[in-house]
Amino acid sequence: MPRLARQKSYDSIFHVMVKSIVEAPL
Repeated sequence: MPRLARQKSYDSIFHVMVKSIVEAPL
């Protein structure tokens, strides 16, 4: 199930990016 692992990894990176973008203006 390498695809699931990769998807989870992308999800983590995406979450971090969104969080940093959301917290940047604050």
